Amino acid sequence: MKLYISALVIAVALASAMAIVIHLYSPHSTPGIWMMVVGIPGTLVGVWAGSLAGKNEFVFYVVTVSVNFAFYLTVTRALQWVKRKFSQSTTARHSH
Repeated sequence: MKLYISALVIAVALASAMAIVIHLYSPHSTPGIWMMVVGIPGTLVGVWAGSLAGKNEFVFYVVTVSVNFAFYLTVTRALQWVKRKFSQSTTARHSH
């Protein structure tokens, strides 16, 4: 559960920071571009979904948070799996 909450908090924080930066400067400013690059999986799908919905910013941010949440969760679980596999192989080597 802690993993899900952490991934959601990071995704929401990133989208919130992106919204602030974009509205203060613009999406085409250096800070705006960097914020979009940092959240690239969600940004790409969010721009696509927002443009399909008639350039709807709400849809953009909801999709961005959702995709980034799923991405961060998947990457974190994959890293946990790799760590578990390495620790099992290390334990197996030392037990012989």
